[in-house]
Amino acid sequence: MYSIPDLQTFVTVARHGGITAGAALQGISAATASHRVTKLEVRLGVQLFHRSSRNFTLSDEGTLFLDRIKPALREIEEAEYEAGGRSTTLRGHLRVTMSPWIL
Repeated sequence: MYSIPDLQTFVTVARHGGITAGAALQGISAATASHRVTKLEVRLGVQLFHRSSRNFTLSDEGTLFLDRIKPALREIEEAEYEAGGRSTTLRGHLRVTMSPWIL
């Protein structure tokens, strides 16, 4: 099975056109990024990228997978923010204490 970080790595690599660039943006090694992409390809049974010494592009299957997975990852990120209380709306009470001499 693949994980959310595997999917995030795939999206980053696809957006930035290469393992090295995608890995750098995620703060992981190129070997880790390559392993994650390969794990996805094995699990799905398709080649997500066309690789050569000079070229690294999405395959047709990779393009389809990218188009389907991006909205799902956005939904997961929103759910994490809401569940973790990290939503963009403020909640709770704000108490301010001032010394009487400021007035």
